[in-house]
Amino acid sequence: MQYGGQLEIFNPDLFHTPVHIIGVGASGSWVALMLAKLGVSQIHVWDFDQLEDHNLCNQAFKRTQVGQDKVDAVREVCAEMSEIEVIIHHDAVDGNTPLTGIVFVLTDTMSSRAEIWRGALKYKANVKLVIETRMGLDMCRIYNVNPTDLDQIKGYESTFSYDDSQAEVSACGTSKSVITSAVTVASIAVRQMLNFINEKDMPNEIIYDFAFNNYLTTKWNTQ
Repeated sequence: MQYGGQLEIFNPDLFHTPVHIIGVGASGSWVALMLAKLGVSQIHVWDFDQLEDHNLCNQAFKRTQVGQDKVDAVREVCAEMSEIEVIIHHDAVDGNTPLTGIVFVLTDTMSSRAEIWRGALKYKANVKLVIETRMGLDMCRIYNVNPTDLDQIKGYESTFSYDDSQAEVSACGTSKSVITSAVTVASIAVRQMLNFINEKDMPNEIIYDFAFNNYLTTKWNTQ
């Protein structure tokens, strides 16, 4: 693929950091496809679910892939639409999973995010950036966290003030979303990764209101 149009922002030949995507559903499948189209060479995708028919309305999959494991389906889509062969893991990630580089935490539940954060990400010097998204029908939140920065750790952990019983979920037990919100969230999340690579000043929390196109940002560093 030719990448000339993006080289001022991202040159894949100069980027060799592993990127892990934990959960390849509504936002994760689009994040994987966007990273592949950018030319990111080391994309690891983690998921243990199979693709079901109700996933098709907001995820980056084809109807012919229903019944496949999601990681296999993501690998096929990325290979078809880019030159990247993503690295697949048919596993759940927990607090004992070794992770490095840039990590997107895009699982379905607050409990799984908290477990992954506390066991596999917090204080881990090999992890350079954690990007986590939370999405509903009308609003989303995107978090960018340096897992060794004490101010950012404190700020991020303060957002774990509600559990899965209070989160907005659909009938199938996952976050409610439509394709427009899923693609928007994925785009903001990937752009935050690019901002990090380019050493841009970034907020740690972005709250975006889809219904009225309003957003708020917060930084947790006190210095």
